[in-house]
Amino acid sequence: MSSPAVDFQYTPLTQPQKEIRLLQVSPSSGPIELALHTYKFSKDLKYVALSYEWASEEDKKDITVNGANITIRWNLWEALKSLRQFQSDRSTVRLFEHDAPRFWIDAVCINQHDEKEKGDQVAMMGRIFRCASHTIAWLGPEAEFSALAMACMSNRDLALSVIPSLRKLFNRTYFRRLWIVQEVVLAQKLHFVCGQSTISWRTFADFWDGSETFTFTPWGRCVDRLPRQLVDIRKVLDESRDERQSPQSILTFLLQSAHRRYCRDVHDRLYALLGLVQWDSTPLSFDIDYGMRVEELLIRIEKYINPDPAKKSYNSAFTILEAFKPQVPFEVRGRVTWYWNIMDVLHTFSNAMDTTLGHHTAGQMAIRCVEQSLGSVASFLKNLTRTSGSFEKCLPVSLSFKLMHQRETEQATRPYLLR
Repeated sequence: MSSPAVDFQYTPLTQPQKEIRLLQVSPSSGPIELALHTYKFSKDLKYVALSYEWASEEDKKDITVNGANITIRWNLWEALKSLRQFQSDRSTVRLFEHDAPRFWIDAVCINQHDEKEKGDQVAMMGRIFRCASHTIAWLGPEAEFSALAMACMSNRDLALSVIPSLRKLFNRTYFRRLWIVQEVVLAQKLHFVCGQSTISWRTFADFWDGSETFTFTPWGRCVDRLPRQLVDIRKVLDESRDERQSPQSILTFLLQSAHRRYCRDVHDRLYALLGLVQWDSTPLSFDIDYGMRVEELLIRIEKYINPDPAKKSYNSAFTILEAFKPQVPFEVRGRVTWYWNIMDVLHTFSNAMDTTLGHHTAGQMAIRCVEQSLGSVASFLKNLTRTSGSFEKCLPVSLSFKLMHQRETEQATRPYLLR
């Protein structure tokens, strides 16, 4: 069967914050064919969510969606082939409860060329993975005795004999992705799938909970700890939810934990974690905006974590800079640090004036004094704190900082190809 000549066109979502698209995989053994439909999102909607690595854009495959052509990356194509095989399994240990489950896969279910829809759907991703009846974590095709490593994970004594294979499995780039923290930790029911081998979350967690023998071997010391970190983060978040800890403290913990993980877009260093912070239906004060300048993003994160300047924690500012360090150039982090320092000076000066002259009048006098002494710099800082204004519009003509007419190109020039 030849590929369709017509490219697939998305029908816009009527309510992109309340609807999702779900797909079904045709059971045929030929070219991959999908049926894509729109559904109103609710807790009663049954579907399987796929957690996977986007991988490189260079190797792509064509598939059919609703009779039209769409191009996907090679790793997703491999995942769909594997899911199709599991879907046709009729054994007593079958992976899926239904013969034709509906899947949520972001690369296909979200129109990646519609930035508005993408922002709305990314904001829902925490709820999408939390409400999924089943989550599949696709590690990739079978390779380097991965089937043996998967099988031995349920038997730690046996696993010691295949430590090189376990090391290669756990060092797969899937485990380095930032997005999987949310996707794995929020799952109600989770299976890791590698080729045609599967293990449950419980087996995975039990292995790492009793992994001292494994990790203290020469081979075990070569294994990246990021897979184990998924188990630890889930435990900490469960305790945080039980203790009703603040979203600010949870976000700070996640930024500290995730700084070694990779994502393709620098904004996702925040957006990929928001679903873990928002345990209930209370909306967070972050709009998903991939056009926002990196400087403004970091400043807004710090203001969210430290809403009261009088109780500011400098550890949180350091945490933010470290979390974004892999993808944010030094000069950008320097500008943000400069902004924080100047705002601290303004706040300290204002408090000193309050002590001697009274709150309302002194605050205005302090701002006037700082503006007179710093000129356009203070105007820039004061305007930048207004959430309604864009970053560029706050800049006076006298301040260039190479920000006026150019966006940072760090994500285009750095090798962070993982989603």
